[in-house]
Amino acid sequence: MATHIARASRHYHALQQEGRDPVWLDNLMWSAKELDAAIASGILNGDVLPPHNARPQQATGRSA
Repeated sequence: MATHIARASRHYHALQQEGRDPVWLDNLMWSAKELDAAIASGILNGDVLPPHNARPQQATGRSA
């Protein structure tokens, strides 16, 4: 995550130097930082949101 934030930061400064509006990238960077902090603090690991599987479990081959 830190690599992506650093890359976005460099892109943000390049946009500023070109005189372009980097507000959308600024919002994206803050969202990424907040998500990273939430994951690190455990907010997404059951404290606030219920735990869930990103991928459904594979079928075992047995019928119900």
